[in-house]
Amino acid sequence: MTIKLDLGNDTEGANIRNALTLDSTLAVTGATTLTGAVGIVDLTVSNDLTMGDAGNVILNATTGTQIGTATSQKFAFHAATPVDQAGATEDLGTLLSDKGLRAVGTAYPITTSGAVALTGALDSGAAIIFSGIVYPNWIVLKRK
Repeated sequence: MTIKLDLGNDTEGANIRNALTLDSTLAVTGATTLTGAVGIVDLTVSNDLTMGDAGNVILNATTGTQIGTATSQKFAFHAATPVDQAGATEDLGTLLSDKGLRAVGTAYPITTSGAVALTGALDSGAAIIFSGIVYPNWIVLKRK
C-alpha cells in the first residue's frame, strides 16, 4: 500500500502533526514539515535533505552507524566534490582536502599535542625538523 500526499503548488508547505505510522511506502511531494517523533526504518532521499539551524543528527550507541556502507560510495564535506574511499597509500593531506576537511594546497604540516610513534622507514623529500624531542635510546639520521 502506498499513501501519497501531493501538496501541489502549496508554497507554504504542509505540516503533519500527531502520530503517523506506516507499514509501507510514504511518498511526499512539495515542501513538507514532519514534527514530533517520526520513526523511519529506511529512508531514501532522491534530492537534497535540508536540516534547519540547531538541528542535530542523534545516533544510538549500541551497534553504531556507518556513513557509506561500501568503499565505492562517494561523499564529501564543505562543498568538495564527492569521492570514494581513499587507498591505503594516499597522501594524508590529499585525502583530507579531497574530502573537504582541509583547504586545498601544498603546505599542510601535521602537528600533534602528544607523543608520536613511527613504525617503518621515515622517508621525506623535504626537510624534517625535530624540536623538543627527548631521545630515550638512540636515533640515527642518515642523509640521502
